[in-house]
Order: sequence, then structure tokens, then C-alpha cells
Amino acid sequence: MLILQHISLKLEASTMTKKAFVVGIANYENPKNNLPGINNDIPSVIKMLTDFGITDIEVLRDANATAANIMKGMNTLVMNAQADDVRVFYFSGHGALLPPGFSGSDDPDGRDEALVPYEGTVSTLILDNWIATFLKTILPSGVSFWGLYDSCHSGDIFKAAEIAGIETDPDEISKEMLFTDLVLDSMPTRLAPSINADFTLKNLVLDDQLTNSFHFGASEAEKPALCKTINGIVRSVFTFGMTEVATPGMTVKEFEEAVKAKMAEVTSSHTPQISCSDANKTRSLLS
Repeated sequence: MLILQHISLKLEASTMTKKAFVVGIANYENPKNNLPGINNDIPSVIKMLTDFGITDIEVLRDANATAANIMKGMNTLVMNAQADDVRVFYFSGHGALLPPGFSGSDDPDGRDEALVPYEGTVSTLILDNWIATFLKTILPSGVSFWGLYDSCHSGDIFKAAEIAGIETDPDEISKEMLFTDLVLDSMPTRLAPSINADFTLKNLVLDDQLTNSFHFGASEAEKPALCKTINGIVRSVFTFGMTEVATPGMTVKEFEEAVKAKMAEVTSSHTPQISCSDANKTRSLLS
């Protein structure tokens, strides 16, 4: 009986799957929006994921990282996922903050934050509302979702407004994209909440309803994320800190403290933010 039980547990554990979707945009459709460092981020993120036993990884780069492809990739990431499976989404690129007049009445803070895909147009922005509704209506129950966002103001996901009074070192390059840099074509696509969705997220700072979701932003709400020359190589600071310290078996709380300490070694301009329920601070990273 004990032997049968042991075999059953092993078979059940072996069915758990881990997958990741990695998006990096160094070269935008409008070259003035290009970002240095992203090409150095992606290999380090892939190595980090493989160290955690995640080898099923889809990578989307530059011109392939259109809004349609990113949203399709997120849906593919969670398709057929079962309880206890692990799914990781990483984005490194520009973020944007829409003016109040462009934001919907369903936005808790009155403004939409967004990830900026390759096109760099208003209509293609991936809104925080879209991601929030995706998590609440499309992510299968019991699946662990880990969002890693190296974009401006991502502690409040995902702002990139011009902030007065923030000074950076000469070799620190902001990953901001101002609204005036976007191509104004039409309103962005919204994913309407389902009739049963309790749409209460505040810019993806998670409430307790999504007990298996974890979100890691590069910076505080009021600050931009940065690229910087580190040890002779241009890197996104958050990704540098994250990939330097992430160790299998460490808790979310340990990871949070380690990333903050590592980033503080190279910049005082911004601090990473982690959003998850308090109970999940003791959860093992990427598990």
C-alpha cells in the first residue's frame, strides 16, 4: 500500500509543467524609441529560467513583438494549463501612461498604464486593464503566474510619464516612452471584464483573489526603469539585479530583498516592487 501511494505521488508530481514567455524589444518600429541593453537581457533571463527547471520557453523579439503576437503568446502560455502548473511572463521594453482622457471609466486610478509593443502606437498598447482581466478570466484556476516586468513605473504597472525632479547618472538611460512619442492612431483595444469578473485590481497591484499570481516591477510607481552600463555591458538594471540573485529554493521575500540590494549597488534611481498576497511571500520563487 505504501509503495502504491509513493508511485501515485510521483506520477502526479511529474505531470506538473513549467513554461515561460519572454518578450524583449530593443528595436521599435520608430528607431528613435530603440532601447540599449535589451539584447543583453534576454540571454540572462533564459539562463535564469533554465536554472529553475523551465526549459519550455517562447521568445518574442523586436519586430515580432507586435501587440497581436504578445497577446497571442500570453494566451498560448496558459492554454491547457492545469492546477499547480507554473507560467512565467517576462517583458523588457517601454511602458506608457495614457492621459486621463484616453482612459476608460473602469480604471481604478483613472488612468491606463500599458506595455508598449513594437508598433509604438496608441491603438496597440497592451493596457493594465487587459492584463488584469486576462488574469481573472483566462488564467486557469490554480495555475501559478509569475509576471516579470522591466518597464518604466512598473511598480504601479506600467507607467512611463515624464517625472520632474528625478535625476539619473549620465550613463543611466530611461526606458520611458512619453505619450507624445506614441503614434496617435485610435483608441487602444480593451478586453472587457466578463459578467462574473470582480474587476478590482489597482494597476495590477494584486488583491487577494489571485492567490497564485506574483508580479515583479522594475521600479516604484513614480519612477522610470533604467538601462545602464554595468561592468562594461549595457543592461536593464532590474533584469541585471534579478538574474544575478535568483536562486532555486529562495522565497519570494528573500528574492525581493536580494534584488533590492543588488540594484542598490548600481543605482539609487529606482527600487523594484513586488506584488503578491502576504501569505505568498514565503512561497519558493518560480514554483
